[in-house]
Amino acid sequence: MPADLWVITAICVWTGSLLFSAFGLFLGYSLPPENVPQILPLILTLFAFAGGLFIPVSHFPHLYATLAKFTPLYGLNGLVHYPLTGGTFTWLWALNLGVWLGLFVLGTVWKFRRDTARA
Repeated sequence: MPADLWVITAICVWTGSLLFSAFGLFLGYSLPPENVPQILPLILTLFAFAGGLFIPVSHFPHLYATLAKFTPLYGLNGLVHYPLTGGTFTWLWALNLGVWLGLFVLGTVWKFRRDTARA
C-alpha cells in the first residue's frame, strides 16, 4: 500500500476515534454510571449494523440503504474503507462524520454543563 494511503487511513481512523470518544462521553453523562457498560455495546452494535459495517449498504433494500446514510457509522465506514478498496471519495461520508461528531460533542458539553451546574 502506498505511503499516502497509510496517512489518509490513519487520519480517518483517528477522526473515527474522536467520534467514539464523544459518543462515550455523551452516554456517560446521560445515563447512570452503572448502566453505561451494559447499554453502550448494544447501541454500538446497532449503529454498526445500520451503518453497513457487517453487511455492505449496497446489499440493503432501498429504504434501509437510504436510512443507513443518516447513521453515525456510515460516514466513518466509507472513509476508512475507500483508500483500501480503491473507490472514489464521497463528501457525504465526511459530512456525515462531521455532523455526528458535532452532535455528540454538543450533547456532551450540554450534559457536562448541566451536571456541573448541580454541584
